[in-house]
Amino acid sequence: MATSDTNGLYDCPHCTDAVVDLDEHLKICTALREQQLAEARRLLADEQRQQDEACRAELEAVLAKYGRKLLVTQPQISIVPA
Repeated sequence: MATSDTNGLYDCPHCTDAVVDLDEHLKICTALREQQLAEARRLLADEQRQQDEACRAELEAVLAKYGRKLLVTQPQISIVPA
């Protein structure tokens, strides 16, 4: 639990606000919400990257069976002889 200063105020660990009821403040703290959203976006981006890598590996394995390889040149993707 956070400790209060001599005026009975608690410093929010996420923003610069000093509040009387920290628990209630944390329900509406925009800095905390922004941190949570940033973490959620990071997790989603990481999951998407992992899915993209798995998909690419699967595609490359199938193409290799047929003597082909994936050639990616921005912004074009080509399938060419291996």
